[in-house]
Amino acid sequence: RDDVVSKAFLSITCRATVSDFTVTVGDNGPGIPVCRHCAEKNCLDCAVFGVGKTTKVNGSGLGLINVRTAARRIGARVIMKSVPDAGVETEITVPRGIDAVTR
Repeated sequence: RDDVVSKAFLSITCRATVSDFTVTVGDNGPGIPVCRHCAEKNCLDCAVFGVGKTTKVNGSGLGLINVRTAARRIGARVIMKSVPDAGVETEITVPRGIDAVTR
């Protein structure tokens, strides 16, 4: 539908510090109903990352599992903030340095 597409947005921001870099992606979609505002902790243990969890009619429930697997492999932190019917903001923070990349 054109009215839905014309109102959709996606934002991407990047930030680098001496110790890490962060990519934040936000949208104004339906949100993730099972995600809570957990800005003070690592969302990798959140139920939203469980196998088979999906909000899509034809979803496999493997997308966020792959995010979690890749993030853990490199020592990254993933924080998701979801507001039902207002969108999701996902922040991935990756530590700098050869040790983080070779895990």
